[in-house]
Amino acid sequence: AGLQRAAAAAAETLEVEQIARRDDGAAAAAEVSQLREAVSAAEAAAEAAAAEAVSATAVAAGAEKAAEVAELQRAAETTAEALAAEEAARRDESAAAAAEVAQL
Repeated sequence: AGLQRAAAAAAETLEVEQIARRDDGAAAAAEVSQLREAVSAAEAAAEAAAAEAVSATAVAAGAEKAAEVAELQRAAETTAEALAAEEAARRDESAAAAAEVAQL
C-alpha cells in the first residue's frame, strides 16, 4: 500500500509537471505571438513613417518648385517692364525726331 501511494504520488507529481510544462509552453507561445504582433505593428508604423517622409519630401519639393516658378515669373515681369520702358523711350525719341523734321 505504501508503494502504491508512493507510485500514485510520483504519477501525480509527473502529471503536475507535465501540466506546468504545457502551461509554460502555452505562455511562451502566447509571448511569441505577442512579439510577432508587436513586430508587425512596428513594421507597419515604419512603413507609414516612410510614406509620410516621402510625402513630406514631395511637398517640400513642390514648394521649392513653386518658389522657383514665382521667381521666374517675377524675372519675366521685370524684363517685360524693362522692354516696355525701352519701347516707350523709342516712341518718344521717334516723336521728338518727327517733331524736329516737321519744324524743318
